[in-house]
Amino acid sequence: MPQQCDTFMKYCMTAAPLAIIFQLFVGTPLHELGHFVMALLLGGKPVFAAWHRVTVQPGLPVYAYAIIAAAGPAASLGIGYAFLMKGKREWVAPAQAGPWTLRTKYKKFVAALVAVFGTTMMFTGVWNLVPFPKSDGHTIVRVFLAWVDGRW
Repeated sequence: MPQQCDTFMKYCMTAAPLAIIFQLFVGTPLHELGHFVMALLLGGKPVFAAWHRVTVQPGLPVYAYAIIAAAGPAASLGIGYAFLMKGKREWVAPAQAGPWTLRTKYKKFVAALVAVFGTTMMFTGVWNLVPFPKSDGHTIVRVFLAWVDGRW
């Protein structure tokens, strides 16, 4: 088992730069897509301000902004968990041939890449919940405090 963990870590260190690039160009837009879809479901008019930012036109109830803010980290955590479990499953116990089974001679590298990408997505989801200004967590806390003060 220690040999297998050591080998997995070597593959992960090799896959990490590619996973980070994948996170920037695929993971971040998926995170923002979570905000976008939730804003549409709540009746808002979302606009992609940039590839890494979604703005919502005013007019929604205050609580809707907290739900929209939480949708991005929820999308990141869900996608990250799915990728992490897929990478772990392909590394530890490869499945029988099925539609989602990795079929490549670089199977170990791809499994490590998928696991590292899942980890970066989960980190993005957790990091966005920290209440720093301009983060999703800040919006959630701001709406919660407005609710506590009775301003909505």
